[in-house]
Amino acid sequence: MIRANATWRLVAVAGAAGLVLAACGGADTPDDTSTEPAATGTPLYVVDGNIGNGPLGALEPGTMEGVKGTLPGAEIDGEFKERLNAVDPELKKIGYSYAPESYDSVVTIALAAEAAKSDAGVDMAKEMQEVTLNGTKCTTFAECSKMIAAGEDIDYDGKSGPIEHDSFGDPTSASIGIYQYDANNTVPGYNAEGEAIDYIADEIAPTEGSPPAFTDTKNDGADGVLQIGGYLPLTGSLASLGPPEVAAVELAIDEINDEGGVLGQSIEWFPGDSSDSANFEKGTQTIQGHITKGVDAIVGAASSSVTLNTVKLVTDAGILQMSPAATSPDLTTVKDGGLLWRVAPSDVLQGRILANLLLEDGHTNVAILSLQDAYGEGLAKYTTLPFEEGGGNMVTEEDTEEQAIFYDPTAQSFSAEVSEIEALDPDAIVLIGFDESAKVVDELVKQGIGPNSE
Repeated sequence: MIRANATWRLVAVAGAAGLVLAACGGADTPDDTSTEPAATGTPLYVVDGNIGNGPLGALEPGTMEGVKGTLPGAEIDGEFKERLNAVDPELKKIGYSYAPESYDSVVTIALAAEAAKSDAGVDMAKEMQEVTLNGTKCTTFAECSKMIAAGEDIDYDGKSGPIEHDSFGDPTSASIGIYQYDANNTVPGYNAEGEAIDYIADEIAPTEGSPPAFTDTKNDGADGVLQIGGYLPLTGSLASLGPPEVAAVELAIDEINDEGGVLGQSIEWFPGDSSDSANFEKGTQTIQGHITKGVDAIVGAASSSVTLNTVKLVTDAGILQMSPAATSPDLTTVKDGGLLWRVAPSDVLQGRILANLLLEDGHTNVAILSLQDAYGEGLAKYTTLPFEEGGGNMVTEEDTEEQAIFYDPTAQSFSAEVSEIEALDPDAIVLIGFDESAKVVDELVKQGIGPNSE
């Protein structure tokens, strides 16, 4: 168990301006930003919560052309896409957001159970670093589990790239993809033919701090059969993220079971809906149902706010939780008894790379329009800090300390917030949202400041 000796954690801005990013082409910044931005209107940038999703893709053709966005995750190879497509053919249209991270969540849990020789949540949690850090590299469950059985220390590098968990449950190595919409409102390298602009890899710096102590609570369902509960967005404003995540989890479970399962038994899978921050009660019901069933581990949630809302329930039950997509920095130090882990990096990293992209593209007077929740507030903050350190100005309303114009994602209209953005006269807009983003973009276009506005 490495946990006591590793005190790593993402930090807000320490050294942000001078951080060296290792890009695919070896450059410190994106190596190809020559693609044309939107021809008219204010340049728009989107992020992982809304890039490539169904609602944005359904806008009038050409609306999103030239819009750039960031999404955590390494390049997804074609062979893995085909395996996912076999589970859900619709992914060819809607994309693969957090599919690699969801797949790796299951594999990492399974390897931790093999290393612990136990399906108890806390026993698996104590092996999470061991199977992702400082051992011999391996890239499949079959390969890694054989090495574990032979008594070898392993370092699982998955479909999402190197994971290398720190003692706070965060990955210490991650990539952020930079994409650009085409004339069909699809994204080359993501859900359309072609290549992304770039993939930028970053090692996450060490910081001071003590990780939380492991809980003494063992989940009631620990019986030698690994049972995994789903906590993924089947409904609500994140529903467009659900299909690739569910497909990846089911693919991983099927492939592991084909290899003989975990601890000599097939993994049992219990799907479940996390919904969103406007429907906390749905997520709570799902977690309570999983506790009643006696699951050993939970994959999800995608939403940071939903994850934070139920973390105490999960921790009190002694269940291991692995999120493929919750990125709020608040999750790093939440009181979780050592049971909450994630594959996607904190938004401290995405915010820093997005800030660099804005500066590289020549924008110095930017406004953020964001949904108001833990995810939106965190990403807005950690985009603003490095952007302003790099010489930019993040504009907002006078006499306020807010770093964005925030909106209620359940609102029927976003005209007031868009009018506020228009009055700020930014030279670029960052939109942080989920499925409601299509309505926001419609309003931006209507008020003449959206991408490709007349």
